[in-house]
Amino acid sequence: MDASSDQLSGWQTFLRSIEEVPLLNLWWPLGFALLTVLLIVLAVLLVRRHHGWWLLLLVPLTLLSLLFTLGFAANYQFSGVTTLGKLLGVPPYDPGSPDQLANPKGTWPRGQVIETTIPGTSSGVGTHFVMVYLPPQYYTDPEATFPVIYALHGTPGTTDPRGEDVGPYDIFVNSDADNPAAEAAKAGHPVVVIAPVVSPMSMDTECVDGPMGKWATYLTEDVPAWAAQYPRLRTGAASTAIGGFSMGGTCAQVTALRNPDQYSVSGNLSGDPKASNDKGDAALFGTGPGAEAPAAYDSTAIITTQPQSRTVRLWLGVGQSDGEAGLLPDMAAFVTTARSLGMTVEYVTYPGGHSFDVWRPAFKDWIPWAASLLYEAPPTDGPSSSPSSSASASSSSP
Repeated sequence: MDASSDQLSGWQTFLRSIEEVPLLNLWWPLGFALLTVLLIVLAVLLVRRHHGWWLLLLVPLTLLSLLFTLGFAANYQFSGVTTLGKLLGVPPYDPGSPDQLANPKGTWPRGQVIETTIPGTSSGVGTHFVMVYLPPQYYTDPEATFPVIYALHGTPGTTDPRGEDVGPYDIFVNSDADNPAAEAAKAGHPVVVIAPVVSPMSMDTECVDGPMGKWATYLTEDVPAWAAQYPRLRTGAASTAIGGFSMGGTCAQVTALRNPDQYSVSGNLSGDPKASNDKGDAALFGTGPGAEAPAAYDSTAIITTQPQSRTVRLWLGVGQSDGEAGLLPDMAAFVTTARSLGMTVEYVTYPGGHSFDVWRPAFKDWIPWAASLLYEAPPTDGPSSSPSSSASASSSSP
């Protein structure tokens, strides 16, 4: 969409209205198959009535309908294009310029996604890319303030030309996180979603302070300090959530439990409950004086020894056939321990493995859930303690 315009054109608005129509169901090939049969029957009847000139129209329509039948059948069989918007090439989100954060203009029924950067002032990790979703009310209600959800990407590896900072694109392009944020806004729970870089894509930082950089500091100091410069973003723990997928899920859960004075809600989608690295603890945490102990980034150890961490309300989601070593039993064991300590924990399993086929529906569930919780407490302008939570047991498979 054209970021220079203050609003969508009529055609763009129409495309946005139909973009979420699902394509991966049997009704599409069955519908076109039925249409093909009807066109063939109609052609036969018209020929018998000596109206053969209609074939000039019916033959190409029949062939086109047959082509659509085969195309949608193949799409269904191989789980190809998921929505009508993607089939029509509708952009994944409406982009906006960075000045919209401080001076929003126009009318955006779905909100906008802003691209800018956040400096590593305290962490020293450098300046990194960030993507920010602003809800429709950010533009239409200039006096409103908004809770914040931090959404964290996973790693490793990319050949994308956008380079080491490509991670946030996974949040809005591959995970479609702006769509559930837009739905939360429609439900009266508008939130700002901030997707920062939490690891170069060639690394697996697990968001710890270690040999690869002070990424825990970047996430818990630099990123919130950047957000705090915008007075319409609420900064208290009661108005702040953090979630992510794969490594980003680990980062989100561990970071929230380590910092309950900053985050009251967290979501871990297919991330291990503790920070770990294929190269071992020394590569992740370092050695010698000043190196942090692995237990400092172990969710079970944290909730066992730090009672305040238990106030964080958690959503854990994972694919039923996730092949990451030990992930499913480790997650289930953590859930058991957390619930025994009285924590609010939602545990949801999804069909699929360690992929965006799981993370898209997981974000679709988690973001509105988190947004609704962030609206339970009154707005706060500064840091505050997160509210006490009550036990909740929920385990389901959509």
